[in-house]
Amino acid sequence: MSDLATASPAASIVAGRRPTVRARIAIAVVVALFAGAVVAFDYARTPLDIKTDIDQVWYAARVLLQGRDPYALIGPGREFDGPWPLYYPLTAAVAIAPLGALSVLAARVLLVAIPSGLLAFFLTRDGYHRLPIFASGAFIASIKLVQWPPLLASALFVPWLGFLAAAKPNLGLAVLAGMRSGKDLAISMATIVAITLLAFAVQPGWYGEWRQAVASAPHFRSYVAIPGGQLLLLSLLRWRLPEGRILAALAIVPQTPSITTALLLLLIPRARRDVAILAMLTYIPLFFVPPSPAYSSFAEWADVMGWALLLCAYFPALFFLLRQPNVGPAPGFVERSIERMPAWIRGSATTASA
Repeated sequence: MSDLATASPAASIVAGRRPTVRARIAIAVVVALFAGAVVAFDYARTPLDIKTDIDQVWYAARVLLQGRDPYALIGPGREFDGPWPLYYPLTAAVAIAPLGALSVLAARVLLVAIPSGLLAFFLTRDGYHRLPIFASGAFIASIKLVQWPPLLASALFVPWLGFLAAAKPNLGLAVLAGMRSGKDLAISMATIVAITLLAFAVQPGWYGEWRQAVASAPHFRSYVAIPGGQLLLLSLLRWRLPEGRILAALAIVPQTPSITTALLLLLIPRARRDVAILAMLTYIPLFFVPPSPAYSSFAEWADVMGWALLLCAYFPALFFLLRQPNVGPAPGFVERSIERMPAWIRGSATTASA
C-alpha cells in the first residue's frame, strides 16, 4: 500500500533502525518550538503591520462568537481593515472558533506550532529522510506568513482533522484526494459534513456571502490554465498513489499562487536526496520573484508567481512522482472497470514481489 510517509526501497530504514517514538516526539517538539518562536519574533517586530490570512479567520471567529456577521466586518474600509474581503467559507471560522477568544499572537502561534509538530511526528515514522521539508522555503514561508498548508498536511495523517479541508476547500480537495484509504476518507468526510452543518446552524446565509466575495477575486489561478501546465495532468498516470492524486488536484483547483502550497508538493518525493532537492528549489521563487507591491496589480504578481512555481516546484514534483511505480490499492469496482485497460494506465494493486 502506498503511504505518504513511506520511503522508496533505496531510502527505506533498515529494520530496527526506525526512529523511536521518543525521538519522534523530541523532533516534533523542536519543530513546533521553532515554528512558534519564528511567529512570536516576527510579531514582536511588526505586531499588526502585516495581516495574515489566519488573522482574517481569527477575527471572523472572534466576531462570530459575538453573534456578528464576519463577511460584513472584514475587508477594505471595514472594521477589520485590509486589502481583501473574507474569501474563506464560514467553516474556516467555525474550525478555529475556540481561538477567537485568544489574542491574535496566541492564535498565530498555536495555528503554526501545533500542526508543524504533528507533521514532524508523522513524517518521521519510517525514518529521517523527510526532515529537509522543515528547511524548505515552502515551510519557512508557511510559518512566517501563518498559512494553512501545515494544518492541511497534518490532516493527511490524522483523518479526524479532515474538517480542516472545509476551511480552505480548494487545497482541501487535494487533501481529500490524498487520503490513503476509504476509511480515512469516510472519517474526513464525516467531519466536513459536521462542521458545515454547524456553520449553517450558526449563520444560515453565509454561503451566498462567501460566494459573492470569491467571485470578486482577481488572482485565483489554476496551474493547468498556464501554458505548459497541462503537463501536470501526467500525474494521473500515478493515480493509485496518494501523491499522484494530490498533485493532480493541486494542478486543477483554482488557488492563489503561493510558495506555501509547495509544502504539499514536498510530500511527493520519497528519497532523502529528492526531498532535499525539491526543498531547496522552493527558495527560488522567494528570492527571485519580487513582492506583490512591486507590480502594477496583485493579479500581475500572481501570474509571475504562478510561472515561477510551475517551473521550480510543480514540474520537479511531477518528475519525482513519475519515477515511482503506479502501485496501490483501489476499490473493487474500480479494479473491475479498468481490467481491460493498458497496463501503463491500469497500474497494479500490489508490487510484483507481493
